[in-house]
Formats: sequence, structure tokens, C-alpha cells
Amino acid sequence: MAQTLSGGISVLAGGAFLGQGLQDADNIAGVGGYAILGGIFFLTSAIRLSVVLRTTS
Repeated sequence: MAQTLSGGISVLAGGAFLGQGLQDADNIAGVGGYAILGGIFFLTSAIRLSVVLRTTS
């Protein structure tokens, strides 16, 4: 589930970054928030996977 949400957010963020680029934005401050959110989703997936692997072995 976390990876599905992450993919959806990536599509939205990509559109936002494209929009910023087409409007000649001189900063990309949104990238920091996007990176933090991506890290949270990655950690969620990694923790969930480790729990699943422990319970199946």
C-alpha cells in the first residue's frame, strides 16, 4: 500500500515540478518535502517487509 501511495504522489510531484519548470521558477523548494515524504514511504515499506519476513520464517 505504501508503494502505491508513493507512486501516486510521485506522479503528482512530477507534474508539479514540470509546472514549476515551465513557469521559469528559480527555486525548487518543493523537492525537499518530496524527498522527506519519499523517505517515510521507503521506511514504512522496509519495516513492513522485515516484519513479514520474520513472521514467515
